[in-house]
Amino acid sequence: MVNVSVGDEDYVSILNYFRQCNPGVTMTYTDGHIPSIPTPLFTSTLNLHSTHIDESPVTFPSATTCGLVNGSSPCFSRKKEAQKYAAQQCVEWLGAQGYLVPSASGSHGYTVPKGSAGSGAQDEGGVSTPQKVEQLCRQLNIAVPRYEMQQLDGVGGSLWSGELDWGRDQGLVPEGSGRVDKVLGKKACREQMAMEALAVLQRIEREREAQLAMVMGNQGDY
Repeated sequence: MVNVSVGDEDYVSILNYFRQCNPGVTMTYTDGHIPSIPTPLFTSTLNLHSTHIDESPVTFPSATTCGLVNGSSPCFSRKKEAQKYAAQQCVEWLGAQGYLVPSASGSHGYTVPKGSAGSGAQDEGGVSTPQKVEQLCRQLNIAVPRYEMQQLDGVGGSLWSGELDWGRDQGLVPEGSGRVDKVLGKKACREQMAMEALAVLQRIEREREAQLAMVMGNQGDY
């Protein structure tokens, strides 16, 4: 048995809260039993499935999401402790990805951002980041970029890299704009690319507004 501490935090309840806030999320534990003397040992992995995060389940612990000890899931003398460890790895990963946010006023010390993992990130008007990109592209008369994504080898969840193809307007954006690497989940990869694209478009919009203001100011001098 590996000496791994899971602390006093109720990670299983935190995940139940996360699932309640995201009806499209499913979680299942897969428990392992290892005969041992004097008492049996237990392992557990947690499969998290959300179509926004990835098309296939993301596994905790795993080589992709971390949490393995010497290349394997650690063993515990109690099944509940093994499940708690798997839940801990999941909670920490969700926090790192921005799907769970620590908060003194939230349930179990966390809050879940609106639209975090069930249906994609949206603003209060229900507009997703890729939709914002399309709208701003039309407004600026810039080609809507194509999301070129490639799946990388991964264990326990798929890793993706991506790059934006701006077509005829490639020269308008800095080289490498919208390029992301080793993102866990295809939809999460697309979302990150869209956020990069939106930042580029907003910068172009500000530059054009500044140029227009300068022209209008110069005309006022005559």
